[in-house]
Formats: sequence, C-alpha cells, structure tokens
Amino acid sequence: MALNALGRHVVLVGFMGSGKSTLGRETAQRLGRAFLDLDQAIEERAGKSIPELFAERGEEGFRTIEEHAIRVALSSPDPGVLALGGGAVTSAETRNRLRDSFVVLCEIDVELAWRRVRGTGRPLAQDEGDFRRLHEQRQPLYREVADATVSDADGVTLAAGGAHYERGGVDRLGELVPGDGPVALLAACVSRRRTTCPRAKGPSRSAS
Repeated sequence: MALNALGRHVVLVGFMGSGKSTLGRETAQRLGRAFLDLDQAIEERAGKSIPELFAERGEEGFRTIEEHAIRVALSSPDPGVLALGGGAVTSAETRNRLRDSFVVLCEIDVELAWRRVRGTGRPLAQDEGDFRRLHEQRQPLYREVADATVSDADGVTLAAGGAHYERGGVDRLGELVPGDGPVALLAACVSRRRTTCPRAKGPSRSAS
C-alpha cells in the first residue's frame, strides 16, 4: 500500500456518480499536475460515446478498450491525476497495474449515486435494482486497490500528501503547526483560497 503520491500517479476510483471527474480536476489544479478523465479520453479516441461502445461491443469489449487506455495512461513518466470509470477495477490486469499508483476511493452512498445517474443513459444505470446490486458487488474491489478513502477534494489532496484526513481538518492544520514547515504548506495548498502548492523555503523541520 502506498503511503503518499510522491512520484506516483494519483488515481481516483469509485462507483458511478461519485464525482471522480470533478474531484480529479480540482485535485490536479491544486497539485499542479495534468488531469486525465479516462472515459472522456476513450470517447475522444474512439469517436463514440461510452453507451455507443457498450452497444456495439458489449461490456467485455469495452473493458478491453478500457484496459488498454489505462495501461497507456499509467505508463506516462510524469505523475498526473487520473479518474477511472466505475467498472475499471473489475479488470484483474488494471487492479494489478494500480499497485504502482496512489489510489483514492471516492465514496458515495448508493442512494445519492442513483439520484445522480438515473436517466443519464449510462449502460449500467438502467434499472435501480441492478444498480444497487452492482454497487454492493464492486465495494470489495474498490477497497482492495484503495490507499485512501475520501469524499471531497480536500481529502484527496491531504491523502496524496500522506496526511490523515478528517472533515474540517484542513482549517486546523495551520493552527496546530504554525510557520512555513510542511504541515503549514500542506494547509495552504489544500485551502480553498489557494489553487497551487507553495514551495518550501529552506530546509523543512524534521519530526522528533
């Protein structure tokens, strides 16, 4: 299990409707990294939507395309922020490749997920009963690959820095350790008032 995202891709996984793309874009901006939405990249490459690819090739055929796209994305030497499709973790190959990345699970309650995606035309969100069963089936796979579990961009950024996250903790970091050391810099980085991380000045304080 990776402890932080230093020198690693940050990869967001989670069920449909968990907000991976939105959180990924915000996290990439805060960390100063490139962002890649895998579903969007697949659609642009294929010239077809995900529902069209499902209809044309079936889920198995789509997963083969998805595996290849993930393989290519993770081979980039420059650490970025990637948002994977909800079913990407069903591939054993993909789960194995994620071991070299920092994987963040974006949690979402199934009720909220259904409200967000019903009626959107997603191939695997046509029936509420099937949707709920799929959510339950995938939870062990998400937790198998996850190095951290979060619900917002603050959580992703803190987890990537190797910090324990609790809601509201960002606002208290500067109070706990004042100055320009690593904790204060992390607080400045994830604060909603800052979009990029400042650089440390001089040697950082070591823990004792």
